[in-house]
Amino acid sequence: MTDVLATARFGDNRPVYRTVPLIWLLLVGAMIAAMLAVKTGMSQMLEWLLTMPEYSHGLIIPFIAAFLVWQRHDQIERMPFKGSWAGLMLALFGAALGAIGKLSALFTIEHYSVVITLYGLVLAFTGWRVFRLLW
Repeated sequence: MTDVLATARFGDNRPVYRTVPLIWLLLVGAMIAAMLAVKTGMSQMLEWLLTMPEYSHGLIIPFIAAFLVWQRHDQIERMPFKGSWAGLMLALFGAALGAIGKLSALFTIEHYSVVITLYGLVLAFTGWRVFRLLW
């Protein structure tokens, strides 16, 4: 998990993070594998969000989270994304938790596994410093 800092063109001296295409390919592969592992929990959560009025507010949560990240984009783009092996371990733990939840038929365990896996993937790609800023 390497990072490359480059200088933006046209007189802008701010460092901009650029990553190797292989890292993007690995990230997409990891996300697909993780989402397949927690597919049942995600589908159950989505079903509850769409059918139960008490959970309908959950549909706007990703948009609010994206807005909060965008508010700090000037800080985030200056930080190197070093990655963290602890994030990979956390994502694997989340996927294993999803499998345990599926075997035990407890939807709550599967729902927690989705969140833990997502946190693990973000930590694995960004590293501790950026992850703390996103938290």
